[in-house]
Amino acid sequence: MPGTITELNPVDTIRAAAIGQPGRRVFYLQGRGGDELVTLILEKAQLQSLAVAVEQLIEELQERFPELSEASAAYREPEMQLEQPIDPSSAWARSDWATIANSICSFSKPAS
Repeated sequence: MPGTITELNPVDTIRAAAIGQPGRRVFYLQGRGGDELVTLILEKAQLQSLAVAVEQLIEELQERFPELSEASAAYREPEMQLEQPIDPSSAWARSDWATIANSICSFSKPAS
């Protein structure tokens, strides 16, 4: 199924949240690049896998570039809330996880 490609390069913010009661929650991933806002619906396990991948990416970046300042573990609730409108496009909703992961993490691959 052909989909819409939206490139957020560079990405200004990435947020994740769950809305709803336990057992009936909907998990969202939201990215902003300039004026462009993209909202995705993910399964809980996909979001958990993404969180692990981001932690691994940060560790890898710290090893490869020790001069960078250490990532902050500070969590500021207002900055993490999803932006309105929370309106996943039909092209992105329940998207293929491999496509999403490759799109988000492709910048971490070293150049050949």
